Amino acid sequence: MAPLIQVARRAAQVRFNRLPPDCFIKASHGCTWNLLRRDGKLYPFGDGSGGLRRALSGLRSRHIIAQWLATARREPEWAYTVKPRHVLVEELLQPRSGAELMDYRLSTFDGRVRAINVGSADYRRTGCNVFLDPHWKPMPLTSYRESLPDPLPGRPDNLAVMLDIAGRLGTGLDFVRVDLFDTTRGVLLGEMTVYPQGGGADTPTTCPDFNHWLGRQWQLRN
Repeated sequence: MAPLIQVARRAAQVRFNRLPPDCFIKASHGCTWNLLRRDGKLYPFGDGSGGLRRALSGLRSRHIIAQWLATARREPEWAYTVKPRHVLVEELLQPRSGAELMDYRLSTFDGRVRAINVGSADYRRTGCNVFLDPHWKPMPLTSYRESLPDPLPGRPDNLAVMLDIAGRLGTGLDFVRVDLFDTTRGVLLGEMTVYPQGGGADTPTTCPDFNHWLGRQWQLRN
């Protein structure tokens, strides 16, 4: 995981003037609840698709954090409703190679990775998405919600390490998506989720053939 700088239960506990000039501030119980501190200024980040807009005041930033702590993310996703609510301040991760930090999401079935989805803030801004197999070959989809990135993301040098980590973390779990980052600190865990995208319709893709194939990898024990 990204090295923690602070864990807070109340917005007032986050002292902006004591934080490093570059870091992330996020909620522990939600998704896209992120503020980016860059060069000492605070920006609404979300999932990164909006880029860096106008900087926020300290008062506005504290109000946003207080709203996070007062809100349950999504009641249908029950785990968010029972998870303790905290504010996390994390070190800003740097990519090991390339200009942008990529998010490698490995769909893992009882320790076996069957598909890898690659994402990034730039991909979200430009409406790009791609799924690859564990050998880094693009998986054939008949329908994409987004466009394929051009060029396709390069195979990370640490792919074997990522597959090993996801396999070990996913062993004993019938399904889990393991999200990893390849950073200057090595391969770090972003999150593990057992219901990515809330298990909603037309997820993880709009290609029914691929979705059905991926679902058939899910073997439930008696």
